[in-house]
Amino acid sequence: MRFHTTGTFETEALIDIAMRLIARLQDADVAGIGSVSVTLTPLDRKGVPCPLLLDGGAIERMEIDCRDIAHPETAPCLMLGSPDQRTPRKPPAKRRPRS
Repeated sequence: MRFHTTGTFETEALIDIAMRLIARLQDADVAGIGSVSVTLTPLDRKGVPCPLLLDGGAIERMEIDCRDIAHPETAPCLMLGSPDQRTPRKPPAKRRPRS
């Protein structure tokens, strides 16, 4: 099942969307969910895309286990970075000169 939502949302609106999705699944007698994948682009207060920082380093992907939610005191420091803190891209591979 793919659940796709585009646009810019406040975090509270995302909670509402997720709750409506769960309610629809419960109405369909779904007993559980095997995995959940969320792709998002964090924005600062001005609407500028910014990276998420995990313990000071920019992250591209984060996996959260149920134990991470059950024990929030062990959660790593997650914060919004500035636009210039994006993860540097790898330089393109050098091409071999043609002979």
